[in-house]
Amino acid sequence: MPNYYSVGEANMSGIHCIEDKGTVDARNRKVGTLHVTIDGTVKGTSVFTTAAPTTSATLVLAANTSRKTATIYNNGSVTVYLGKDATVTTANGLPLPVGATLEDDSTTSAWYGITASGTGDLRIVEVA
Repeated sequence: MPNYYSVGEANMSGIHCIEDKGTVDARNRKVGTLHVTIDGTVKGTSVFTTAAPTTSATLVLAANTSRKTATIYNNGSVTVYLGKDATVTTANGLPLPVGATLEDDSTTSAWYGITASGTGDLRIVEVA
């Protein structure tokens, strides 16, 4: 039986967010949805996921032609190097240091991640 979690509801300066209950998927990632309304206009539905890239290129966020924006936050203890395909390495990837956030509102492409050592902990929000 899946584990469920629920973050609840928030209302910040005209931004109203209600998160549905989520589950923990087969790869032990928390998965849920967030409905975002800004000043009364629905901007999209957000999906929350996590990713745990290792020293092998790992798909962090799949391509999605409906994506409006994606946010990737490094919640882990190691730098994660990001790239647009499975050829990403620590030498050619965009470094995302611990505590850093990548905002992508210009592409619907996939994102891949890799670490120099250890396992990363990424928190991802995708609005589609």
